[in-house]
This record gives sequence, C-alpha cells and structure tokens, in this order.
Amino acid sequence: MPMIDRRQFLNAGSALIAVSLSATIQSGCRPADMADDLEVKRDKTNEETQSRNGVSQGKTMKVQYIEIVTPDVDAICAIYSRIHGVAFSEPDRNVGGARTAGLGNDVTLGVRSPMHAGENPVVRPYIVVDDIEAAVRHAEQAGAQTIVPPMPIPGKGMCAIVYQGGIELGLWQL
Repeated sequence: MPMIDRRQFLNAGSALIAVSLSATIQSGCRPADMADDLEVKRDKTNEETQSRNGVSQGKTMKVQYIEIVTPDVDAICAIYSRIHGVAFSEPDRNVGGARTAGLGNDVTLGVRSPMHAGENPVVRPYIVVDDIEAAVRHAEQAGAQTIVPPMPIPGKGMCAIVYQGGIELGLWQL
C-alpha cells in the first residue's frame, strides 16, 4: 500500500478546506447557515425514521452502565488506562466485583471477571428504563429470554439482562 507523507496529507487537507470554503462563498451561505440547514435535515430524517419505526418523537435511549466481562480484568483496565488516562476503582461488590471508571455523561464502565463457569466474555450495555418490570415483560413479549430478572443494585437502582438474537441486553432502572 502506498504511503502518504505528512506534507501530502496537509496539502490534501488544505485543498479540501479551500474547496469547501469556495463552495460556501459561491453559494452565498455562511458555514453556520449550512450547519443549521444540515441539522434541520438531520432532525427531519430522524423524525421520519422514528415515525416509520413506531418510535415516539423526542425519545432517546441513555446508557447507564457498560459492563465488560473478561477473564483478564487487569489487562483490560490497563489498556483503557493507558489509552484514556483514566483510573479504575478497586473491585466494587455491588456490581459483581467490577472495577469501574467514569465515561462522562454519568455513564460508568465496569470490568469484571465471569461470576460462574457458564458466563462467557461479553461487552454489555445497560440502557435506562423507567419501569424495569414492564421493560422485561415487553422484551419477553418480543421473544427475548430473561437471563437475570430484575434485581436491586444497592445505591444504584435495579438491573436485568435479557437475551435476544444472540445478544445480551442490559436494562437499568435508576
């Protein structure tokens, strides 16, 4: 594969900026106007997709917790620590002995060992729900199998895990 040196890369980037700026000037639009137009189009597309999929407008999903289950907790924590400069906690028994670190926006990453021989390595996001009992019931009605029924997490809310299509889905009620 041919290599591009730094000078070629910078020249290509400058050319792209010049072309974009030229097109902006020629069209009589300011970049802020273009960004506003793009945002309006994006919002409209999202609304159309949500409407077509039967999703109410304005609803979004929020990740509360991302869990990594691995037989080598220390190695995974070391990778994230080196890449992102974060520090992981000591094992927290309230979340299965996971070592945790904040991801921002009130999302926590937990890395823990499997709790039993049948638990395979997995990366599992937990999505916030208003009513965990109803969410599990809806998941089951959609064909999911409950792996972990709703259970309290002291000081953190409740969680549950359902299985659908080869994927483990975490649910979290605050």
